Amino acid sequence: MTERDSLTEWFHELAEHSHEELRELASPENIEQLQKHVARSTPEHLLPDQLNASEFASAVVEFRRNESAWNRATMTALIKADDLFKAGHKAQAAESLKEFATSCPWTLFQEVVLNQTTHYR
Repeated sequence: MTERDSLTEWFHELAEHSHEELRELASPENIEQLQKHVARSTPEHLLPDQLNASEFASAVVEFRRNESAWNRATMTALIKADDLFKAGHKAQAAESLKEFATSCPWTLFQEVVLNQTTHYR
């Protein structure tokens, strides 16, 4: 398992907790781990250096919500590109995914769509 996979698994388990439970889990270690995960996942959108318990809980909830939204957007982009590809528009399919990757702040989702463009050549 890669470090990114481990951090993602840790984050998903953390995000299952309620807001109040997250406040209680706001240890220096968990805050540091969250900051590390955010930095790896969305390097252009980092968390502040210091977070109190409430800010930590809110950051977890918001980051998970954002991840889910971009996951859905990624799936939509992949389906759109696949439809274009099936209609014989290979270059347009690849270009639509490249445009999506440019707009997406999540490195994992960028990698997924850019990897898919290699199948449209």
